[in-house]
Amino acid sequence: MREFLRFGGRLLVLAVVVAGCTTTEGTPSTETSDSERSTATALPTTTTESQITTSAPATTTSIVRRDRYERSCASRISHGYGPRPIPTLHVGPVAFLALDFEETARERDFTYDPESGYVGRKYVTVVDRNAVGPVTLTIDETSRESAGLVYDATRSGRFTIDGSDHTVIFEVCRTLDAQFNGGFIVAEPMCLQITVTDGEATAEEEIAQSWSASIPFGVSPETCTE
Repeated sequence: MREFLRFGGRLLVLAVVVAGCTTTEGTPSTETSDSERSTATALPTTTTESQITTSAPATTTSIVRRDRYERSCASRISHGYGPRPIPTLHVGPVAFLALDFEETARERDFTYDPESGYVGRKYVTVVDRNAVGPVTLTIDETSRESAGLVYDATRSGRFTIDGSDHTVIFEVCRTLDAQFNGGFIVAEPMCLQITVTDGEATAEEEIAQSWSASIPFGVSPETCTE
């Protein structure tokens, strides 16, 4: 089954994978309707190789990359979907506030700094209260060598690929749409492939539904929809 993600007038194709016999989708929050959640307008952006600065992904022996990192409801920083209008990328029950394809496509700095590591692309991440839970955010295997998730505040001093995570699991807060701090590090221009999964397929009566998105970092948005 295929679904479509609307991002500022553009339709991005979403691959939806359902494990189990039935599919349950969360309803919009009672605090914020779908019409109130603004989306960004992604415009064509041309990037030349001479304008982009990159360096080889750095490794470190002091920090080992984990298979996953968990964020509890108690670790949220706030709640709601922020001021309006605001560019927002919705991927299933997850919303990345202020993530604008036009802005990410203009990124030029992909260098590694010995002191601070890679640039952290931070976006307040909202997990909808109506999700089945747990909600899992994953960087697809095709993007893991050059990108990572940075949702662990204890590792925010020096952003490295080894020190990042490729999977973060969010606990759903049942009484509010929870905001979590975090984002991505990207080591080179790319279409960053991510997947959001809601629920766990551990028994016949349980379902897991997935949504996919491709985020353009340093490349034209059109490149990531092909």
